Amino acid sequence: MRDKRDAASYVSTADGWNLALYRHDGPEGVAPRAILLLQHAVFTNALSMDFPSGRGLASFLAARGFVVYRLDFRGHG
Repeated sequence: MRDKRDAASYVSTADGWNLALYRHDGPEGVAPRAILLLQHAVFTNALSMDFPSGRGLASFLAARGFVVYRLDFRGHG
């Protein structure tokens, strides 16, 4: 699967919110070490978990064999 860090998928909640979800895959052909979910702090959004884009924490972890998801909280993405 291609790296989807720049293309958000959306998760709909029961109360009507659409939360942005970003995925970073590990190296192609390598079994994932684990699946991680990164959450942002209060006054930011999921983009902060991979800033600058392609060189932040999420990309760093993906390059080391993890599948990484970044999810926005309600009202943040």
